[in-house]
Amino acid sequence: MRRLPATLSLLLTSLAASRLSGQAAPAQAAPAREQSESAPAPARLQPAPEIGDMHPAVAMEELSQCKAASFSEFYGRVVLIEFFAHWCGPCALSVPHLNELQTKYGARGFSVVAVTTETAKKTLPWIEKHRVEYSWGRDATGELHRLFQVRTIPSAALIDSFGMVQWIGDPRRLRDDLIENALAETFAQPVWEWPEDARPLARLLER
Repeated sequence: MRRLPATLSLLLTSLAASRLSGQAAPAQAAPAREQSESAPAPARLQPAPEIGDMHPAVAMEELSQCKAASFSEFYGRVVLIEFFAHWCGPCALSVPHLNELQTKYGARGFSVVAVTTETAKKTLPWIEKHRVEYSWGRDATGELHRLFQVRTIPSAALIDSFGMVQWIGDPRRLRDDLIENALAETFAQPVWEWPEDARPLARLLER
């Protein structure tokens, strides 16, 4: 793990250099998306993120079971974004595995963040019934679902500490070695533990 004070200036320098050069990270072919439970097909507004792409900044509402005030505060951590809904049977079957991943890797800079378009009225009873132990939030506008062109759930994307997509698929098929590789570069201190005046930096770095 990198120590926070020594890395912030390096990250800003690298970010500025990459913008000036216009170079993007090398992309790999995205794997076939796993088929599980059908969900409404969103309109195709732009190509969905693929492995090697940078995860777009998004607004997430009602973040729960975490100390992060916004999704940008997960910057510097490895995040598994998992799309779910209360009516989805396979999503319920995924919970024990996701709980296990959060317990196993959480202290090393890994966070599961489940995302739904549904209201808390529908979601909270489901969270309690299935004993979800990781973070979750609401994609109220459906923007994140549209960006990833989510058609089946459960579906997930593994995002590394720099915001790059490392894997897309059914969360039940995520291999431990992919998480281990992504954990090689994480902040020793999560953003929500930074001093108040330093936290806005995470939003700038995420862009």
